[in-house]
Amino acid sequence: MIRHISIAVALLFAGCSAVPNIPTHPTAPSQSQTVRAASPAGGGAFSATYAGSYRLTVCASPDGDGSFKFSGLGTGSFIHHSIETGMLIGDVHQSCNWSGKVALTSRFHPQNSITMALSLRGFQSGTPCSPRFGQKVNFAVLSGTGRFARAAGSGTVVFACSNGNYTDQWSGAVTF
Repeated sequence: MIRHISIAVALLFAGCSAVPNIPTHPTAPSQSQTVRAASPAGGGAFSATYAGSYRLTVCASPDGDGSFKFSGLGTGSFIHHSIETGMLIGDVHQSCNWSGKVALTSRFHPQNSITMALSLRGFQSGTPCSPRFGQKVNFAVLSGTGRFARAAGSGTVVFACSNGNYTDQWSGAVTF
């Protein structure tokens, strides 16, 4: 019996010494073993609401261009709590078509921003601040910074103004 136990112990030691060291904790895979997945595009349906103050000059015939400058605070999809600053110019020679741009900048991470082109075409009269029958101002993403460096997208925004204060509602799609 002692002989059988001695043989079993000898085989156990021989088996253990034949196995290479097994780490007791996981190790990082080598570069050749690492599979890097492409980071998926972020974004999708975009909505936002802002409120703030504005200054408006209407298009005056025959040579006075209009301007609409606005700045406010709000929140939007992906950019969350943010600051909105923008300006549109109404060109009296183009039936007072309005165009300009707006920047949406994260309040807590100001390195993250999206800049969009705005346009209101074929409007004939009025301003971006009071479009007839809720006419929508078109937006198209021009550029972005930080996490929005590769931003793209488009949609509409509707402004409502009263006594130097405005609100707006954004809807569309933004990817980044």
